[in-house]
Amino acid sequence: MIRQFLLGVVLLFASAPLWAQARVTGTVTDSSGAVVPGAEVVARNVETGQVTSAKTNQSGVYSISFLNPGNYQVSCEQAGFKRFVRAGIVLETGTASSINITLDVGQLADVINVTAAAPLLEAESGSLGQLVENQMILNMPIQSRRVGAMVRLMGNITFTGEEGGQSIPRFSVAGGRSYNQMWTLDGGAAQNQSNGSPQLSLNPPNEALQEFKVLANNYPAEYGRSGSGYIVMTTRAGTNQFHGAAYEWLRNDKLNARTFFAAGKAPLRYNIFGGSLGGPIRKNRSFFFFNYEGGRRRTGVTVAKTVPNPAEINGDFSARTDVRVLDPATRVGSTAAQPFAGNLIPASRLDPIGKAFAALYPAPNQPGSNPARAPSNNFRANGSDPILQDFYTTRIDHQFSEKDRLMGRLTIMHAPEIVSPVIPNAIADDRA
Repeated sequence: MIRQFLLGVVLLFASAPLWAQARVTGTVTDSSGAVVPGAEVVARNVETGQVTSAKTNQSGVYSISFLNPGNYQVSCEQAGFKRFVRAGIVLETGTASSINITLDVGQLADVINVTAAAPLLEAESGSLGQLVENQMILNMPIQSRRVGAMVRLMGNITFTGEEGGQSIPRFSVAGGRSYNQMWTLDGGAAQNQSNGSPQLSLNPPNEALQEFKVLANNYPAEYGRSGSGYIVMTTRAGTNQFHGAAYEWLRNDKLNARTFFAAGKAPLRYNIFGGSLGGPIRKNRSFFFFNYEGGRRRTGVTVAKTVPNPAEINGDFSARTDVRVLDPATRVGSTAAQPFAGNLIPASRLDPIGKAFAALYPAPNQPGSNPARAPSNNFRANGSDPILQDFYTTRIDHQFSEKDRLMGRLTIMHAPEIVSPVIPNAIADDRA
């Protein structure tokens, strides 16, 4: 059992990040168009200093896989040719970018710097999708400040709203069924099969995410288990420079207007606050990133309910024309029971348990209910539903060598959702 558990952990670390990483590939040729085998191509992450290299095969083709998203510099060296350097290459989550290299005859000491080039093409995949990068994630005025809501920015998305304390988004992709997406975070599944309907189980704060990508259809074989789109999320990682942030978002009923059916403004207190810090543990080798976000929300609601009329609590149904109150004591065998005189139940016949239940309800506070019929929506009040959220994200990246890297992430989420009563005695309020 222990061996199986350890094997599972190894496989998780070995495979989980792959879908969330990028790949760069291309062909190396000389100025005449002939392929150059054996050339060394190096991809260097500008922000972390980490390097990964590969050599071209006999066809001049190279491929560098398992790169974290970020800003890269690609260089190429081969004896008898000038050194090629291209900077400003941005690799995105789950993409395979094509970068072809042309070498000029000369000495390695000479360097050809490519400062302007055509945009990178993802020629290795025919999938249709759209990516949202970090700055847009941080700056978009999303009400919940949760990354799942970013899907509303994509094309071919029908977005219907967010639900629950985790603000789980509900939407369909390219005409597919709602709640049938596959979600991954750093390559690991973040999907909750609630009631057999796949949905997001872990919705990180905006501040904790680096990139967010939605694949609508025609995605590669490694992106499976989806009936309506595939969402790839990548958390932020530390770099060689320390970066931090502190923030707070505030909403308050003082800034709101009264709704049409409410006598006053429903209370609203909505605070989202937190901070993040990332940087090097060992330069060019080990990095950390940490984010904490708390949410304290009291969302005001105006609720209409039906409560008993005071006279009926005392057994007086004389005003009602839609009902006859029958006396069960008058039923003999198959003979039908007779109604109480005047639709009045004698006080001595009222059940004490029923009276105790009826006393839990408040008196009606809305006029206009027809006394000749059953009461309906004759009580209206404002309530406030509290949500307390605490979200922790810690990520460590370490490079043992050019071929061996390890990434670990710990996420802790606590977000209980409470529905508060609007009737003074909570025991009588079915919404609570």
